[in-house]
Amino acid sequence: MGYRSEVGAVISVDRTGKTPITLDIGGEKRESFTWHHTDEDKAKFKELVGKMKLILGHWVDESFGEELGWYDCRIVLHCPHSKWYPDYEDVKAWNRFWEMASDMEGVSGVFARSGEEDGDVEYEEFGGEPDYESCHTVQSISFSYTTDRRDTGEEGQTTQDAVDKS
Repeated sequence: MGYRSEVGAVISVDRTGKTPITLDIGGEKRESFTWHHTDEDKAKFKELVGKMKLILGHWVDESFGEELGWYDCRIVLHCPHSKWYPDYEDVKAWNRFWEMASDMEGVSGVFARSGEEDGDVEYEEFGGEPDYESCHTVQSISFSYTTDRRDTGEEGQTTQDAVDKS
C-alpha cells in the first residue's frame, strides 16, 4: 500500500473589481465595498487553466481525475489518499505548475500536505490572496475512551460513591 498523504491546494485569480456598498451597523451607515472578478480576471483564469492543462498534460485525467477541478476562478486539488512522492512524474508536473502559477501576477495559491506520521505536514502559499478558508491543515486527537463513567479503581465504586462517603 505504501505511505499515504492527504494533499490539498487552491490556486486562484485575485479579485480586482471593487463595488461600493453601504452597511447599516446599529443604525449607523458605513461605506464599504465588496470584491468581484472582472472580465480581465476571468481572462487570466482561462489563461491559467490553459497553462495547467499544458503543464500537467495527461496527468489531469490519469493521475488526478476527479481530485482536480476548476471553477469560479479557482483551481482546486484534493487528494485524500495519495502517494505524494517528489520523484513521481505527476507530482513533478504539479510542482512545475505550482511554480509557474506563483510567478503570475494577480494569482494566489495555498498548498497543504499531511502525511500519516505525526508532524509530517507541509504548507506553502504565494500571492496576495491565498484561499486559507478553503485549504488548511487541521490537527486533531483520535480518542477511543468513553467519558460517561468515573471509576475510582476500587471494584464497584464510582467517583460519586467515593465523594458521597467522604
